[in-house]
Amino acid sequence: MKRTKALVVPHTHWDRAWYWPCERFRTKLCALFDVLIATLKEQPAFRFTLDGQVLPLEDYLAVRPEHRAFLARMIRAGRLKLGPMYCLADLYCTGGEALIRNLQIGLERARSFGAAQNTLHMPDTFGITPGIPMIAAGFGLRAFTFMRGVSGELPEGTSMRHDAAVDATLPELTRMFIWNGADGSALRTMRLRDGYGNATGLGAPPQPGAPDTFDVNAEAGRLVKAARRQQEGGQGEPLLLMAGSDHMMPPSRLHLVMRAAEKRSKFKFVFAGLDQMASAMAVKDTKDWPRYRGEFHGHGAASVLGGTVSTRIYLKQRNAQIEQMLMFQAEPPAALLNFLGHGEPSAACLTLAWRNLLVTHPHDDICGCSVDAVHRENEHQMELARQSADAVRRRTMNGLFQVFGANAAGDERPSFALFNPQGAAWNGRIEIPFDFEGARTWGDIKPAAAYRIVSDDGAGVPFREIERGRSNEHPRTFARIELHPSLPPASFRRFYLEPCDAWPETHRAAPACLENERLRVEANADGSFDLRDKRTGRVFTSQGLFSGQADIGDSYDFADIPAERERVFRDAGFSIEPVRACSGLQAVKLRAALPVPASSDAETQQRASQTAALPVEMELLLAPGADHLDVRLSFTNTAKDHRLRWNLMMPEPSASSLAGLKFDCVGRPAGSPPKGIKAPRVHPEHPADCFVAAGGLALFSSFPVNYELVNDDGRQRLAVTVLRSVGCLCLPMLMTTRPSANAGPHTLTPEAQCLGRTFVMNFAVRPYADDETARLMHEALRWRTQPAWGQMDPTVPYVGKRADMFTGPFFQIAGDVQVSAFKPKLGGTGTVLRLFNPLPETQAVTVSFAQPMRVRELDLNERPRAAKTRLSRPVKQWAATMPPRSLWTGEIISPPARPGTRGRRRA
Repeated sequence: MKRTKALVVPHTHWDRAWYWPCERFRTKLCALFDVLIATLKEQPAFRFTLDGQVLPLEDYLAVRPEHRAFLARMIRAGRLKLGPMYCLADLYCTGGEALIRNLQIGLERARSFGAAQNTLHMPDTFGITPGIPMIAAGFGLRAFTFMRGVSGELPEGTSMRHDAAVDATLPELTRMFIWNGADGSALRTMRLRDGYGNATGLGAPPQPGAPDTFDVNAEAGRLVKAARRQQEGGQGEPLLLMAGSDHMMPPSRLHLVMRAAEKRSKFKFVFAGLDQMASAMAVKDTKDWPRYRGEFHGHGAASVLGGTVSTRIYLKQRNAQIEQMLMFQAEPPAALLNFLGHGEPSAACLTLAWRNLLVTHPHDDICGCSVDAVHRENEHQMELARQSADAVRRRTMNGLFQVFGANAAGDERPSFALFNPQGAAWNGRIEIPFDFEGARTWGDIKPAAAYRIVSDDGAGVPFREIERGRSNEHPRTFARIELHPSLPPASFRRFYLEPCDAWPETHRAAPACLENERLRVEANADGSFDLRDKRTGRVFTSQGLFSGQADIGDSYDFADIPAERERVFRDAGFSIEPVRACSGLQAVKLRAALPVPASSDAETQQRASQTAALPVEMELLLAPGADHLDVRLSFTNTAKDHRLRWNLMMPEPSASSLAGLKFDCVGRPAGSPPKGIKAPRVHPEHPADCFVAAGGLALFSSFPVNYELVNDDGRQRLAVTVLRSVGCLCLPMLMTTRPSANAGPHTLTPEAQCLGRTFVMNFAVRPYADDETARLMHEALRWRTQPAWGQMDPTVPYVGKRADMFTGPFFQIAGDVQVSAFKPKLGGTGTVLRLFNPLPETQAVTVSFAQPMRVRELDLNERPRAAKTRLSRPVKQWAATMPPRSLWTGEIISPPARPGTRGRRRA
């Protein structure tokens, strides 16, 4: 009798922290490995998959290091599979480079134990971004598996053909399909249509002290049923039976169930891992497979739990700040030292910083949907990453001062330097905490009552001093300064604080008006502003209003009171106040206290009659020549159980929006709000990373946000969530949003209310014409990019500044591309330059160097793209063709310096 093979994959999905903190779960993890080790020893055919990540094994070996050698043998033998990710990160709340570093570290750690799984496995991730095919191809991964995010009518789920403004993505019974990336990559994908636990609970080990209810024949029947279910849809082998689920113990008696199931069926059940599944998929003819291009952020049978993007939003903000600190502040100066032939040992701390940050990226951590203790630990881990990144920045910028020199002899002006790692000129905004350090001893340079900031050539730089006071890191005074400099490509430039008799304040025609060559902005007493694009004459009125409503949901999903209408605060009595801004920068502040009900009740669906005053501030800043308006929001939350949004009013209704995500953009239909109270009741709210645009207005964001196109009062608005205040991990009353499923336990999470927290958020508003739409992602990424900065320490004997010292451009790039990474090479002394093409079209890109460099193309794991790829001979230019929304990674090595030229490289 010919049998159909069914792959049985024993596994666990390991949430490192969730309804328990990490350390409590670690005790259960130790019990899991104890059972696993015994089963691997007793059953030579047994296989186990450790959830597509490495971190659980490290957590176990921190307690039981004596088992490392045995587990490494099992990994080398292919019986224990782990990786390729270091941890299973959420994709909408973290950045693109963070995902690359996650895979780099995961593959390195897995291979240090013996081998890495070659299938990218994200079983429970809260939606999948559209750039995954390109990332998988860049690491040479063969296949991808996932469960959440498919919308449409799903088996045994809710009919959602066009749920939440996301069209149906795949035919109903699809398991295998080709997922195409914008760059042309094609990824063989196994959708876990029947869940990542379709064979869970079979052959479980006996529980000490509990009755043994193991019934091999009954469980064999369930296994056969699961295999037959996999056959539905007609796509054939491989049939995938995932024998495990959240925190499940290894099924040590599963082999007995498999043998009994074979006796009653025509299946041959074999232990396998996901790489065996990938091998079976690799030999299949795919001509009849569905093709798909885009994201997976729908609902149906497995909700993406989209409210998590805004839950504990402070975590998303802090994570984005530290990712950007690592990418823009710490790695580039270390890379430049390598580029110039000067090594810096502290760069090794960068991997530790990334690891400390990555442990906060699993979805139950960064998404804010765990018990409060978990997120207090997240903030601690993020702070460790920040400290490492800041220390490397300080040390490597100090190294560059040693190379380039500091102030000229006799020049004791307080000074700092900026390094722009982009291959094009940069104009933008950066905040620096400037320490007024001593020239010879602490405190002998006193901060001037007023000053201006000038560049090396004496030109004034637009700036403002945000605050001044005593530092809590040292005994000196510091000032937090926002400046808007102009920097040449890939260059190191010095700046100075010069004392003045009076601040060089920018003159404005009217206190509530800001105006430059491109924009005119007028602040209004209702808390809004009007924006005029002087190029097109188009006027956008009533922008920037706050709105609020009850949020009786939980940490996973927003839920409104159906009878309540969201209130737009037009009558809060805003004051319009001047803000001191200098050397061409203009600013104005709007301030008010919003009257918000103090709390809401999910059971009665009522809001409290008592109100709380929620203080808000909105600062509008306009730099010379800027085509966008910078916006700085700050507020302190004083109420519970509510959602606060910030709004851009559309001049006319838009049928769709465009959002920038990890290495790609997605267009989404506007959708409509849910009707009635019956399931499914899903709000058309969506995530965006670097920007969202609709109706001629784009919002650039420094961190991930949720947004919705809302139609009310005859006018459409783009509503961006800036706060969710909720008090429970999971509420059973939310069946209208998540029909037939609870996402977690009903544990109270009072700290998710964010009471008393002060938030500061940076955005930019950019009016655009239709022919500028394709460039919005490029502009948003440039807005988010920052130069590395470092303060010159007058007590350090730097080499004096000389007129012949070349400080860039060290390279220039022809093409509308973004430097995604400029960093030291993993395990080497070279420099890695990674470029991203943000346009929806192929670009011919040329990198020109100031002096000949040796170059070779790398994959995303920083290995030669082809096995025989060698470093080029020294060249002054390197050309690459970059498909739409693609990445190019190259290694750049400086030839040995001639005697007497070290650190004095010329163009």
